[in-house]
Amino acid sequence: GIDLSLLNLLLFGISGLCLLVLHVFLTCTHTGRAIRAVSDDREAAALSGIRPDRIYRIAMGIAMATAAVAGLCVGLKWTFYPSSGGGYLLISFIMVVIGGMGSIPGTFLAGLLFGLAQVIGGANYGLMISYLLLLLVLVLRPEGLFGKKEG
Repeated sequence: GIDLSLLNLLLFGISGLCLLVLHVFLTCTHTGRAIRAVSDDREAAALSGIRPDRIYRIAMGIAMATAAVAGLCVGLKWTFYPSSGGGYLLISFIMVVIGGMGSIPGTFLAGLLFGLAQVIGGANYGLMISYLLLLLVLVLRPEGLFGKKEG
């Protein structure tokens, strides 16, 4: 079999590359900017010539592709069952909130912090440390680490 540390490094690289490609796509391409425009204001985007229904289909395809990559990474490392999605969904939600809604670099940093909390806390206290980190971020910076303040 493959060495566990090599597998961890491979999965980290796949995840980082996936986030980098997604970030570059959303910030540097016409379609990525259209996705962000539609998510900000559907009517204004439609008035500027963007077809929101088409953009929704593209965004759904991207979401399915990234979910497939995530599922592949999880499947390479752990055994999972159809009922195990809730735990991964909760972890993903925590990372997005900590990083800041809509911030891919923030989500990446939050994932690193979450993983560090899991290593420091171990099996007994890892999730508790992560939840405390979430509470700390919500109290000190409700928009997340890289989120933008509303208004």
